[in-house]
Amino acid sequence: MPDYTKIDGVAEDAISKVSGVDVADISKVSGQDKPAGVTTATRWIAGGSAGALFTTVEADASLGWGLGLVSGGAAAVEGAMVDLGGMNIKDIAYGEDNTGAKLWVIGTTSPTAEIGYCEDDPDALERDFSDGATPRWEAVNLSSSWKAVDGGPAIAFSNTGGDGGTDRAWVAGGDDVGAAPSSTQSIKRSAGADIPATWTILPAGDIPQQVGETRSVVYKSGRTWFASNDNDIWTSTDDGATWVAVVGAALSPNPVYAMAYDGSGKWVAVGRDGNIDFSTGDWASDNSQSTNQGTDHTGPFGTSHIYGVVYCAFPTPYWVACSAGGKIGYSADGDTWTAASEDVGTTDHFRAIATDNTTIVAVGDSGIIYTSTNGTAFTKRSPDIGAATDGVPSEQNLKSIACDIIGSGMR
Repeated sequence: MPDYTKIDGVAEDAISKVSGVDVADISKVSGQDKPAGVTTATRWIAGGSAGALFTTVEADASLGWGLGLVSGGAAAVEGAMVDLGGMNIKDIAYGEDNTGAKLWVIGTTSPTAEIGYCEDDPDALERDFSDGATPRWEAVNLSSSWKAVDGGPAIAFSNTGGDGGTDRAWVAGGDDVGAAPSSTQSIKRSAGADIPATWTILPAGDIPQQVGETRSVVYKSGRTWFASNDNDIWTSTDDGATWVAVVGAALSPNPVYAMAYDGSGKWVAVGRDGNIDFSTGDWASDNSQSTNQGTDHTGPFGTSHIYGVVYCAFPTPYWVACSAGGKIGYSADGDTWTAASEDVGTTDHFRAIATDNTTIVAVGDSGIIYTSTNGTAFTKRSPDIGAATDGVPSEQNLKSIACDIIGSGMR
């Protein structure tokens, strides 16, 4: 993970030599890695209530929310890119199908379309499940209603074969189904030739005993994944096919709603009643509750439920989290948290957060969208609908947000 962007106050890309050595030949300065090139998102999509998906007209997340990708789309909800029907879209993630083509996958509260997927194509993204044209959004009906839940995202993608590889897998959490605790199930997986059309519900024997929903799923590296269930954290070392418990109730007295990895050794988990935890040992060791937030609730979130957290690498590395009650906070170490500044205060609940490592986008109830390019100060983008109708309608509650960079902010 990149560490430095400046040397003695001078931007790294403006320096040709350090102590007579060409920058091209330098990989570290004082033990810190030289930053790699930055890839920015070209598309952001937010999932709302009533089955609506909203997007930006331009790649910049601060511009044109709610106008749709193509003029004249068939969306029934005002400003939506597409209307997929009566459901809440609580998860959205970006990845690949079995051929390596890019696509979006959503998790919903529909009992007949718990999973949806669509090619990353402007025209296809505007076609709902029932549209006769193809490609379009396709629905996956899972038996027993393995629905999406708050928090997360609880859907993630990996390709352990790397660029051009074929070892692809999708893993999704969600509601728990079955008799607790010995036969409950909450994790489904799509791998092999039929991804993402075919999903397998993992049997109870392949996941630990559980007492709640799997709210967060994160791919780390190699074949290693982590997921949260209630206040437990589980891990998989076979691309999500089987799971074991790593840490249980000792981590936190409250359910974990979301977690993220910084790519170099630290995890942060957030959850109910303002709890924040972090680990430098993949949750198996060095489990520490945040002294600034934790049980004394002295951090910026108080006792508000924290629904999302990301790690943003540029321009200054920060963990950023969002919560109920319109609160956003940031931290350099995952332990000490500070309230972010916002140009217009809100008491609406933030439900999700995402980043492409240059911009952070937080979304929530009443169509609120806030963006930041530094993680410390946020600007309101919606639902202030201007003359150009460039916002999300305030009657829409946004539940999820993602950009078209795989895994960005989660690892």
